[in-house]
Amino acid sequence: MTSKKHLTLILSLLIAGQLYSQGFYQSGIISDSQTGENISNVNIRVQGTPQGTISNSKGKFNIKVEQLPATLVISHIGYEIRYVKISKKEKDLTIILSPKSYLLDSIDVSAERVINIVKDKPLYIWDYEIFEDKLLVLAYEENSMFRPRLILMDFFGDTLCAIRVKGARELYKDCLDNVHLIGKSECYQVYYDGKKLQLLYPYPVYKIQEVLDPCHEFFNGRYYVYRFFQKKQILQYFTIEADNPKPREFATYWDSLGLVLQLDTLRFMQMGTWSEADQRFQDMVVFAPVFAPLAIIKGNIYVFDYTTGHLEHLNEDGSLKSRTVINYHLKENWREELLVDDALGKAYTVFLKNGLFTLNEIDLETGTLEDPITVPKYPFIQKMQVYDGFLYFIYKEKNFDEYKKLFKMRL
Repeated sequence: MTSKKHLTLILSLLIAGQLYSQGFYQSGIISDSQTGENISNVNIRVQGTPQGTISNSKGKFNIKVEQLPATLVISHIGYEIRYVKISKKEKDLTIILSPKSYLLDSIDVSAERVINIVKDKPLYIWDYEIFEDKLLVLAYEENSMFRPRLILMDFFGDTLCAIRVKGARELYKDCLDNVHLIGKSECYQVYYDGKKLQLLYPYPVYKIQEVLDPCHEFFNGRYYVYRFFQKKQILQYFTIEADNPKPREFATYWDSLGLVLQLDTLRFMQMGTWSEADQRFQDMVVFAPVFAPLAIIKGNIYVFDYTTGHLEHLNEDGSLKSRTVINYHLKENWREELLVDDALGKAYTVFLKNGLFTLNEIDLETGTLEDPITVPKYPFIQKMQVYDGFLYFIYKEKNFDEYKKLFKMRL
């Protein structure tokens, strides 16, 4: 009961600053700027909220707006993203999308396989996040740790807008894909209206771990929230409807050996032969947390259960659609890390040997690995993310932590 009350609290705090009201439904139609034809299957969402929908076969949509002003984020894989600000209810919005130009992306302008995105800028990167179809970067100018800036740039490194920030430490992305700026004592949600960046909804830093971390994914109006039990030997996923705070059990994963060892520990403690040093060693070495990450890939729910060696494909009610054996995690140098390319619907596992990272795409049907892709000449890279066929990472160019640059590599 306590855990379910806690999960309900997580949901209510997750949307703090965006309290639900009666709101209204905003309708509209989306068309192509070149052909004038209506566009179906366009993603429309209210930025910073769980509200979202897609356009129908005639390009029409209807989306709930809880409070004003609001910004609609309009995106489609073949078109440039648009931001539409709403200050009042409109009778019917007409939204024009421009097809994406892939000319620059198709030209190999560099002989290097790995590209320094901010090579010619007097910036040193402290942190970054994929922000919709852009990069949000926390950086310092001219190597000055006293002049932090929050910069929104495209994937070529061109600055779209920037603001100065104080006391900034890092960036954090939640399960709704909102990005937060973490400061010394407060955090802020980063908001972009298509023209400028803003910092909204200040809240205490401790709520990142207590409130936002447990929310793992958001899909089809449901939050996928997790909790650990029994010294992290049991991992349980719950779902919470966006309009219903009551949590529902979704899937559970556990380490059978770890649970047995806990019973043995209790017996030793009752015999008086168990010391605090034994307990610390066991907590650090024996009881590794269950690693079974959940991922939404192309509208499908997968759980990579590395404890039992299975890749599970689940229905939205938690029932099993299919289960595939996986064993690549038993190989030497494997790391507990899963990278997902949301744009292309691909998943990668990671290996580390002699400081160099290797990525392998996971075949989601067979559970086997595709050919390895090694990041060359860049040992001990930091914060790897994959998006639209590129690997992004931070690399420390010199012997000081502040000398970091942002790189990308085509996979």
